[in-house]
Amino acid sequence: MQLLGWRNTSTDIKRPIVWAVLGFFVYFAGVVIGDIAQGVLAPPLSLGWGQQIFGALFVFGFAKLIGRSTGILALKEPTGLWPFWMVLVVILIVGASQLAGGMLGLSPEAHGVEYFAYQATMPGLSEELGFRGLLLGLLFCALRRHTQAGWAALLAVVLAALPFGALHLFEYSGREFLIVFTFTAFAGILLGGLRLVSGSLWPSILAHNVANVLIGVVDMVLLSG
Repeated sequence: MQLLGWRNTSTDIKRPIVWAVLGFFVYFAGVVIGDIAQGVLAPPLSLGWGQQIFGALFVFGFAKLIGRSTGILALKEPTGLWPFWMVLVVILIVGASQLAGGMLGLSPEAHGVEYFAYQATMPGLSEELGFRGLLLGLLFCALRRHTQAGWAALLAVVLAALPFGALHLFEYSGREFLIVFTFTAFAGILLGGLRLVSGSLWPSILAHNVANVLIGVVDMVLLSG
């Protein structure tokens, strides 16, 4: 398996770790500001559209500031056997979601049009730009300055998945905390690996959105049964 996303990453960015830390806080600031903006404007929407839109905009702006937006975010044509890997990632995420839901004792929920419109567009765009795009791209740059070894690429994927898991934990504690963190970090590792083998962020964005939609579809199927 070729680690295309690792091999094609530039290493000429100065202080990439500093930029990575700043980039995470910039993305998080975008999420918070987007949430506030949606609350002020009060559109007839119940999901976090503002968070996702502002988060994505802040990531684009930060990448432009660094001056390596295309390379860092990997918004280029994927290569290799990316359709196969993308389908596999989607299946694993949906399966892990059902396992985590069962461990948490969650019941299937009915979902409306807004839910599916949101899941088909927003999380995969904003969260992938923030974590598998900006953060992972800068971690690749930082580690490649010191080694070309493949283990360093895998380490970067794991490191980028940890704050992704932590960002989903505000409403949980105890056993629920551990289950949700493990599932979300696992999904982050799979999506980061997808960028790694395809050399592009687009398969990760698509896989994230498709997996989210399918999780909702499974809920509807279970309810109808």
